[in-house]
Amino acid sequence: MNHLTILDNVSTAILVTDKYMSIKYMNNASEHLFSNSKNSLSNKQLGAVFAVRNNIIISQIYEAITHEKTSVARDLRIPLTNRELLRVDCHVSVFYEKKEKNILIELYKINEQKKHYEDAELDESDNATKIITRSIAHEIKNPLGGIRGAAQLLNDELSDSQKEYTNIIIEETDRLKRYVDSMVGPSQEPNKEPTNIHKIINHVLNLMASDSRVQTSLIKDFDPSIPEINIDKEMLTQALINVIKNAIEASDNKGKVLIRTRIGLKQNAIMKAIIEIIDEGPGVHEKLKQKVFLPLVTDKKIGTGLGLSITQRLLKLNDSYIEYENNRVGATFRIVLPMRNQ
Repeated sequence: MNHLTILDNVSTAILVTDKYMSIKYMNNASEHLFSNSKNSLSNKQLGAVFAVRNNIIISQIYEAITHEKTSVARDLRIPLTNRELLRVDCHVSVFYEKKEKNILIELYKINEQKKHYEDAELDESDNATKIITRSIAHEIKNPLGGIRGAAQLLNDELSDSQKEYTNIIIEETDRLKRYVDSMVGPSQEPNKEPTNIHKIINHVLNLMASDSRVQTSLIKDFDPSIPEINIDKEMLTQALINVIKNAIEASDNKGKVLIRTRIGLKQNAIMKAIIEIIDEGPGVHEKLKQKVFLPLVTDKKIGTGLGLSITQRLLKLNDSYIEYENNRVGATFRIVLPMRNQ
């Protein structure tokens, strides 16, 4: 029996490239996974399949070539050239044929049912955290109101020279209340209206640029063909502030952050507007991979771990979502928005 016939009947996506990463063979499962034919991809570079030249699979290939050993990576989120995000386990190994070095790439697509189960677990964990957070917030805000009221009454009795201290109490209780409110997250229904997302992004970037502490270069790459999106402007603005600020902090306030917009094909062939925020930081730590969007989860020395959690809630209210992938350098956070009339 021909070994190629066997490979064409396995469910694992298999690709073979030469040492220059030119595709020499792909089986039927690969065609299905990439929604592309063998003929159209034969002798093409891997960049014809994967959207980012420096993604982690390319990094794996370099490692396999250098050390001539199998490289294994679990639960990767890999962008394809059609803008779909592929979730796979990946094995990369080296073999020789007629003294020529070849690369064997095996991609095991993570079961959608498993993904939905994990998402449901995250939602359940998020809901439990929100209940606890709201309970704590309620217990904190009650005495805060009393402290502020007492300080206000005392303030009315003091001379102007003495009001400095009660004003500090009032300002700090207000600040603490705002912080507690941010822990709880949004509660109001979104006010959706047709919105030019590039105007919102430009507004957020102008806010960031006006902060003298921001030294990171903020680079734009916009797709002008994206139509208006039906979304709450304030919620999208806050979501973008959170993610871009997170990217700047991840980049240690240096280097550059790329903000890119595209139209992409997502599940069920539905067109989506995509906003990508790409940083040059260390990427999402392995221990945070499954809980990066949960509240109070962070690997920063200074930080609340609320920004991405609030962003996720804001986007959910607008029938949108956020996902991420680690790159060879840094990470990409991808905001996916529904197109109007879809």
